[in-house]
Amino acid sequence: MQPSSQSLEGYQEIRMKFSSSWTFMLTSLGFAAGFGSVWRFPYLVFKNGGGTFLIPYFILVFTLAIPLFFLEVGLGQCKGIGMAHLLDLEKPKLRGFGYVGIVICAYISTYYNLIMAYSLRYLWESFKYPIPWLASIVEQNTPFSRDYFYDSIVQMSTSITDLNHIIWSLFIAYIVSLIIVYFCIKEGVETSGKVAIVTATSPYVLLLILLIRGLLLEGSSEGIYYLFKPDFVKLFNPSVWVDAANQVIFQMSVGQAILCLYGSYRKKEDNLPNFSFAIPLLTALCGMLAGLVVFSYIGHVSLKFNIPISQLPLSGPDLAFVLYPAILAQMPMPNLWCILFFLVLLLLGIDTQFGFVDGIAGTIEDIYLGEVIVLGYKLTVQQVRLCVCSILGVIGLIYCTDVGFYLLSFVDTFGTNVSFMLGVLFEVFYFGSKERFEQLKKDLEQYGNHVPWLIEFSLTKLCHYTVIVLLIISVISQMKSSLDYSFYVVLIGWFISFSPFIAAIKIYLENRNRIDMSKTDLDIELLTKQVQQMGANCSNCNQCQKDKMELNNEVEVTKKSDSHKASSFSQQSSNSLIDGNDLKQTKCTPKEQKNTKFSVFSDDQEKEKSQQNKLNDKAIVIQKNWKAHKARESYKEVKKSLSESQKANDKQQQQQQQNDQATVASKDKKKYFNSLEFGINNANNVQSREKRPLFVFKSGATYEGEWVGNKRDGKGVQIWPDGARYDGEWVDNKACGKGSFYHVDGDSYIGEWADDRANGYGVYRQNNGAVYEGYWRNDQQHGKGEEKWSDLSSYKGDYFEGKKQGKGKYMWPDGSYFEGDWFENKINGYGEYYWSDGRIYKGSWQNNKMHGEGVYQWADGRIYHGSYVDDKKQGVGKYKWPDGRQYVGEWHDGKQHGKGKYILPDGKTKFGVWDQGRRLRWTEE
Repeated sequence: MQPSSQSLEGYQEIRMKFSSSWTFMLTSLGFAAGFGSVWRFPYLVFKNGGGTFLIPYFILVFTLAIPLFFLEVGLGQCKGIGMAHLLDLEKPKLRGFGYVGIVICAYISTYYNLIMAYSLRYLWESFKYPIPWLASIVEQNTPFSRDYFYDSIVQMSTSITDLNHIIWSLFIAYIVSLIIVYFCIKEGVETSGKVAIVTATSPYVLLLILLIRGLLLEGSSEGIYYLFKPDFVKLFNPSVWVDAANQVIFQMSVGQAILCLYGSYRKKEDNLPNFSFAIPLLTALCGMLAGLVVFSYIGHVSLKFNIPISQLPLSGPDLAFVLYPAILAQMPMPNLWCILFFLVLLLLGIDTQFGFVDGIAGTIEDIYLGEVIVLGYKLTVQQVRLCVCSILGVIGLIYCTDVGFYLLSFVDTFGTNVSFMLGVLFEVFYFGSKERFEQLKKDLEQYGNHVPWLIEFSLTKLCHYTVIVLLIISVISQMKSSLDYSFYVVLIGWFISFSPFIAAIKIYLENRNRIDMSKTDLDIELLTKQVQQMGANCSNCNQCQKDKMELNNEVEVTKKSDSHKASSFSQQSSNSLIDGNDLKQTKCTPKEQKNTKFSVFSDDQEKEKSQQNKLNDKAIVIQKNWKAHKARESYKEVKKSLSESQKANDKQQQQQQQNDQATVASKDKKKYFNSLEFGINNANNVQSREKRPLFVFKSGATYEGEWVGNKRDGKGVQIWPDGARYDGEWVDNKACGKGSFYHVDGDSYIGEWADDRANGYGVYRQNNGAVYEGYWRNDQQHGKGEEKWSDLSSYKGDYFEGKKQGKGKYMWPDGSYFEGDWFENKINGYGEYYWSDGRIYKGSWQNNKMHGEGVYQWADGRIYHGSYVDDKKQGVGKYKWPDGRQYVGEWHDGKQHGKGKYILPDGKTKFGVWDQGRRLRWTEE
């Protein structure tokens, strides 16, 4: 996959969102209250003595689940990004921990889809009459029979190592389940949120129907009593608390990174505290509803066959796929009840798979900012999700064999308990730290969300100790479970438990000495992507692989011989540009330099001659009036002559009016007054617009067009003696509106005018091919605009009073470009420079020079990450070679100067003192 070229801000703007808070609530509820509520929760209650289990369960719901739900959704909601990318931006060396939850989700998703396949197979068989599994129950005269599930559906072999064949009917059901999930989530949360309206609500309607039917059965009250009756002796059994904690984390979906992703699909101002309490509590109540249904039927079986509830031979999946089908098959209209029950399981499984598949796909999209490119082809949202479903289908092939059920139990044991606890441990210690939690609190309050005291107390104090204790007990419990497997199988199991953290720890160790940029002004998102590109093969130095060579030469960017010196693309003031000043442009190729005996670190200069292109067409600014040369003087003469001509014309018109009035008065008095009235209107300048013949001024300039009284007003064409021409709209003797001005030398301006000046949007073209298109104010570029020159260089961005100021992008003909902040025609602020030879600098600038924190990368994989002063490395910085060697320490005037440490590729570190690029001595530390 290739990195994205899109910015984080741009990706966040186009990122999908939940259509409403209720859609978020239903999607989250459906994801959380899946199989964990209907299958896992009743079984754990049964296993741990009924009501005893509910005490630690609800304690942990309030002290662990609700705070973690608030934390994860809040992080996503504030940052607008998922957990993986969030850590990548905030703390790159910890970014591996952002993938932990997603890896665990991938493990769970594979066997959850297998449970969906079981449900789909049973649903299909439920349409047959008589019910297929009823025969074995009648034959054995027992409350239920495992034969049908384990022999016909699962087709178990003798052990986990006894692999014989694929169960094709199960494999087809597995694939069909994935296809259903894909079509429900192919557009992301925009479609899955709508589907969740049905899939997240209908299962509980069906469960209520089943509950009503169960409560009508004889003996159901005994089962309900067992559900709520506590055994306080078992309360002191650590395994009860571990099971409760695992169920809370598993059922509420915390520690899996999905909730953070869901939070990022919300608006920042959406209510968080209310939903953080409502969704976990509703999830717990859904589990209780499923428990009531299950135990009402268990009580009936216990009474009917006279077997104590605690002695019923039930294990994990037996409740859903053995006991329930057996009870429903013996009722009136068995097909109806079986169809309803397995439809419930299928819908719950779909809801959960929404979260898993969309979480994996959404994380991939976050990493690449929505531009997932494989083999040069950009994948759409649908194609990303299709790829995820396809990969899960391939992995699921092993589950659809006769050892698949063993694998389900194995991965469920080793892939969740300890892994979940470790993931949650990281969350509460990292995000629950005082500094980060206060920042989150501040961010939430900025958008109107307060932090309840229970959540703040739990996240900052209580959760830390709770999770540590639960983790220790989980490890002990899992070690006991390992006794049922052989040594090599246990080894694989523990590898699965810790595998999500292996890559995270490796990333951390590789980056533990990395400078923390979270406190700088750099764009961390861009910075992180740049660092990830590190490690290309070095093509410019054959010496860098030698063990004793500690340093490598680098290409500097501060001398005139270097390609595109920072100050070379500085734009002078508009007046100086008119004089024809140019932008210098050179090219250079990195050259090899032999390392000295003392391994010099200095930024050696590359000396290669380059031809300078003198550009006389960079003047695209109209200064003063239309253009700052003779046209301005001509215009003054025109106005002067126009003023004199107008005075003469006014006298002629006044004399003519007097003569006309006298004539009218002698003939008809009424006409005299009418004429006198017209004269008053003329004096008030309210005469109608009229088109008049060509008028010639004393200066030789001509005007032909519309007039109002004695003033040019309307559309007209004026031509000056030197050939300059204005064709457009006039108001009150001034160019105003839309018009075109053509200079005698061939330049032209076509656009909007006000008060005889370029104001508004317009295009200025020079006779040498240079063009400016954009906004103007008082004859100066002001606002958004784009300049293009005949040599194919260009600038596009912001202008202020004729100068480049704000955000802008300058491009050179060879493909090099700078994009970033400008101030008064100089680069100031944050910016990114890309050379045509592959070099990149991203960081701070001041007066056209690299100044402040930045990252400089060479095409051969070398990278410098640290401080610059006046285009030279100065302060603290890290220099890394493609072979893994690093120098981390002090710099001065572009050279290593002061204390530093030299890190070898194998991780060994030496400390030393350098002076002007030469190592003086090694030190202890």
